[in-house]
Amino acid sequence: MRIDDEWATIGSRNLYSNSLAGHTEMNASIRDAAAVGPSPGALLAEHLNVRIRRISMRVRRFGFIGPSRDAAAFAAMDNTVVAVGPVDGFGAAARMLHQSPLITWLDDSLPDFAATSAWDERYDLIMLTAVWMHLDTEERQRAMPKVAALMGDGGMMLMSLRHGPVPPKRRMFEVSDEETVELARLCALDCVLCRSTDSVGNLNRVAGVTWTRLALVKAAGYA
Repeated sequence: MRIDDEWATIGSRNLYSNSLAGHTEMNASIRDAAAVGPSPGALLAEHLNVRIRRISMRVRRFGFIGPSRDAAAFAAMDNTVVAVGPVDGFGAAARMLHQSPLITWLDDSLPDFAATSAWDERYDLIMLTAVWMHLDTEERQRAMPKVAALMGDGGMMLMSLRHGPVPPKRRMFEVSDEETVELARLCALDCVLCRSTDSVGNLNRVAGVTWTRLALVKAAGYA
């Protein structure tokens, strides 16, 4: 996490009772503008292993579909954020927890995105975090063009795809990297990153859950 391009903290510690006291976790915090200095765009370019010119340094408009903490983190860096998700018990709690004048909350969901599409906004960065595996095959085919239409020219979409056993009573589907990249290609989205990682959660890791991180960039001129 970065705040005001001056203070930063990095590590595995969360604001959770076990993490703060019972687990062997820690964070390193820095208050030094020279050390914290690289812009969010530069850090994102380094993480994705792409040229920095592929990341717009004038980007201030973000869309988030998934955990509200992602939206809150970018709003803390003075970015304008639209956070999309259903207003259920968790959604209402997230809005109370992450109150910011920079975050606009929309009650909407994939695959149709009716409310979000009606805004007629274009975004420089869209994040779909732990979302895609909740859509079945037909819903994914409907959803990809909807999301791609929200991206500005040269905009980027970051996605996480879950692989592994489905927990009881949860609506999830196995999603392949190849299918997702092909759906993106049909919407003029170029895959610039496809990276497999283990799950960070101990129970999921033991159960064999893995994730794929995708970064997709929109070609100019596609609507």
